[in-house]
Amino acid sequence: MTLVAAVVAWRSVMKQIESNEKLAKEQVAREAKQAEEARDNALRAVKPRLLRCLSALMVIAERNINLHFVCETKPPVIIDGKRLDFSDIPEANVEIIAKAIELSKGTVSKRLTDIIQSFQVAIGEEQDDDEEVWVKLTRNGCAESTTSEGISSKMAHNCQTMCSRVIEWIVVYAIAQSALGFARSMSGNIAETVDKNTVINKLTSLCKFDTLPDEFNKALDNLESYGGLESWYRGNHAKGDIKMRRFKSNGKINNG
Repeated sequence: MTLVAAVVAWRSVMKQIESNEKLAKEQVAREAKQAEEARDNALRAVKPRLLRCLSALMVIAERNINLHFVCETKPPVIIDGKRLDFSDIPEANVEIIAKAIELSKGTVSKRLTDIIQSFQVAIGEEQDDDEEVWVKLTRNGCAESTTSEGISSKMAHNCQTMCSRVIEWIVVYAIAQSALGFARSMSGNIAETVDKNTVINKLTSLCKFDTLPDEFNKALDNLESYGGLESWYRGNHAKGDIKMRRFKSNGKINNG
């Protein structure tokens, strides 16, 4: 084979390689586009139920925030003839959020995961049957309790527990609200984080507070000292005294 023939053959091989690489890249791009379209279509299919689920979650979170800060007891709330309770996010709705997580990616997936984690932690604590932790903060900043009055140390503990629960429910509310905006527009991302300022803004807007009680500010400082929501959760809930509950098929909490 002459040198010219060898060069021609080499160029032909290189062109074939380039052509194959181009075809492979185009195939990968097509498959990626098809996968993204399939994911978007599937997310659109669950969108109506996802919107209803997130809206209901916000209502329940707001109710619990107001119960802790405003009400002296735990009165039942009736909406459309149905009692609104802690088990009003049944397994079917949790599964629909899980489906959205599966179909989503990046920060969206993480934020939706946080919704479920936040809700499970908060609902688990509310159902621990410990009546002594039921306290409230009045608008003048005084802590009140019908079960531990006169016992200052226990009262302080109960008050801090209550503040932590309020923060948890505000986190649930804020993330659900952000996720609701994402689900409605099907674009953008859910909020990256829920920081101290977000908690304060949500609470003051929901409860119409001019100033926050000192006890609650201490709890917020504790949140900030951990450096973020995720670290705060690990610090508060990885001690073994609070267990994450799992949902049973009837929508109630399974302690197993």
